[in-house]
Amino acid sequence: QASGFRMGIPWYHWTRAPEQCTIADGHVLWEGLEHSGFVEKPHSTGKATFTVLEALATETEVSEVIRVGQAVLDDRIRIGESRHIDSVDGWPTFEWHPLAHGNYEPSMEHVLRPILERLTPYVRRRYGAPEAVPCTCLFRRYVEEERRVHPVHFDHQSFVTAVIGLNSGEFEGGLFVQGDIVRNRSFVRLGRGDVCVHQYDLHHGVEVTAGTRLSLIAWFMDTRHACLHNTRLWYKRGAEEGDADAMQLWATCLESGDGSGQPASSSAALPWYERAAAENNVAALNNLAKKAWEGEEPFSPNADRAIELWSRAADLGYTKAQTNLGGLYLSGALCASGRGGQAPLQPAEGVRLLKAAAAKGDIEAFFKLGCFGRSSGSSSLVIYLQQAAEMGHPHALVLLAEMHRSGELGLPRDLGAALRCTRWAAHLGIPAALSNLGRMHCTGEGQAEADGELARRLFQQAADLGDQDGQLNLALCYLRGVGTKASAEAALHWCRKAAEQRHPMAEALLKELIEAESHRQEQAGPRLRHRPPSEQARRCSKDEQAAPVQGALLLATGAVQTGSIQPSPCIVSSEAALHRVFEVVD
Repeated sequence: QASGFRMGIPWYHWTRAPEQCTIADGHVLWEGLEHSGFVEKPHSTGKATFTVLEALATETEVSEVIRVGQAVLDDRIRIGESRHIDSVDGWPTFEWHPLAHGNYEPSMEHVLRPILERLTPYVRRRYGAPEAVPCTCLFRRYVEEERRVHPVHFDHQSFVTAVIGLNSGEFEGGLFVQGDIVRNRSFVRLGRGDVCVHQYDLHHGVEVTAGTRLSLIAWFMDTRHACLHNTRLWYKRGAEEGDADAMQLWATCLESGDGSGQPASSSAALPWYERAAAENNVAALNNLAKKAWEGEEPFSPNADRAIELWSRAADLGYTKAQTNLGGLYLSGALCASGRGGQAPLQPAEGVRLLKAAAAKGDIEAFFKLGCFGRSSGSSSLVIYLQQAAEMGHPHALVLLAEMHRSGELGLPRDLGAALRCTRWAAHLGIPAALSNLGRMHCTGEGQAEADGELARRLFQQAADLGDQDGQLNLALCYLRGVGTKASAEAALHWCRKAAEQRHPMAEALLKELIEAESHRQEQAGPRLRHRPPSEQARRCSKDEQAAPVQGALLLATGAVQTGSIQPSPCIVSSEAALHRVFEVVD
């Protein structure tokens, strides 16, 4: 047996030497080598299998997929599309669907259809599904300052998944498989046109450490009806046959209504979650713990019950449970505002659990360790924050930018690094980063080009997403005419939005604006004249580049150590990532 290795640990195994394989449907569609492999299933008995078909897609087809896919995806991202939220990590996908619910996009149908028609008979034969059809395809990219990882997961949306290698040799890392989750991961090397085929039970993910990776993923459903109506009844069949993984996944379908073919129902899902948990299914234990912690129906908030369930899953090596429990032990968090008790404050145990999860590549564990290191003044733990940022964790990027801006905990004061982190997080759609990037362009801080119009657009994006700092900065732009025509009405509108969120500077400014408006109405005469914005106001004071920002909203709360700096249109710095440190994840 040959094995995949990383850090000297065997992870996946090839069950035999590559064999000649023929795909036919009345006539030969493809002939080539088939590699068959497996990994041990995570926390359960049995093996998850996968195969690799060498060069199923031709070089000409691969080149055409890349040409069309890159052009379409570049255009879509440029205009703000292809940013729908990924179900695995909650971040933008940066992907395009050239096939959706069985319908091809015309721009890629000419090259995609022949590849999938060649692959379909193989899927039908190998997985005993004579009516299986390709339902959805995703063209995805992993580039610098965008997405670098896709955390370990199961493809619960598909009956069978096919991953087609496109640009091997242009990146480091790629597709990895991960078995029992107590060891590290191993990459599956895919050449141009190679196809990795697996079912929903393969624990896998993507990590790109250098370069740009392009990928084409096809999701097959077991019938055309399942594709058209988004039903995953194979989970129901598996659950009824006693498969704990299928019980957990069928419960997820029932709870959300996504894939069950019936309305969402927590009560219908609960018995399946409990049956799976009784079999020590770690995902079910994690989900039940989250429900007990948050007091979701039919549970009342109960910290003790939640911690018991998370502890069982954590002891079995489940990274999400280790991350959830570790974060709670670091904070001593209240359950449902204290109505369900409180997690014990056990920092040493919290760090141990998070380090165990981080050792297996869990990006949220890196983030939580780094945040704790920053708050506790531990430079050795802040390294984890840097690693989370390099993997593209958006909230880690926000915090690391502020640390670089101030030279915190031994990090060099590096405005260029702060700009890079802020720009990356803003590209990922983080409201605080959009506001901070606007401030940097407003002041010309570091290497950011001073551009009032760009700053105003960034503040607008942050404000539209509900960021109170973006709302206040946008109000100040309208008040001073920075990057837009001055408008007292617009300034009042956005200042009121920020004040409704109890922003202290916005509350003070709102009072002044209301008094000014009241005075104008009392005049009942000539319109209240506004002093034209000065060039200094339009571009923002260059002096602000040196203003120290030690934490969230210091400039807004008057904690600036340089007393000579006066408020300008863009002075509010946001650091809104800390609230995520102790959130639990599904």
